[in-house]
Amino acid sequence: MLIRERIEKSSSVPTTRGPSGTHGEVVRADGDDDAATKTGHAERTGERSPEAAEPLAIDVLTIEETITLALGASRGQLQVSALVDLGARLRGHIALLRGPARKAADEMWHGGVAWYRHVARLDGIERQTAQAPSPLPFAALIEVQLMARDCQWLLDGYREGWR
Repeated sequence: MLIRERIEKSSSVPTTRGPSGTHGEVVRADGDDDAATKTGHAERTGERSPEAAEPLAIDVLTIEETITLALGASRGQLQVSALVDLGARLRGHIALLRGPARKAADEMWHGGVAWYRHVARLDGIERQTAQAPSPLPFAALIEVQLMARDCQWLLDGYREGWR
């Protein structure tokens, strides 16, 4: 079953899409709202159900679509609201991809150049996503495009099994 976790409960990024717009909600693509409600309840109460133990599948197509929109945002008229929405979506995607990237870094030899580059890039991505979005149109565009490139790096690493 395809499962998409909108935003991790510990994340402070608001959800911009989804049927109910709540934080930490699991949405099933097959429309099984009852299972999503049970899983959301388990997250709030700390209980673990068999469905909650399933590994999360990352929706690669949605992430690619968001990256394409973000990188092509400069082709039209700059609207700060659209850039803020793209930034929030990218932050959500980065939050999903950051976990597997950290796990891969933990499995690397901690004295190697590859490990250092990987961790340094992850730390930079985390600092960037923690910053508040800029209210200026051009600065917001640059931030969104940089986050799109970071998200693309995370997605490429996820696809390749972190090399």
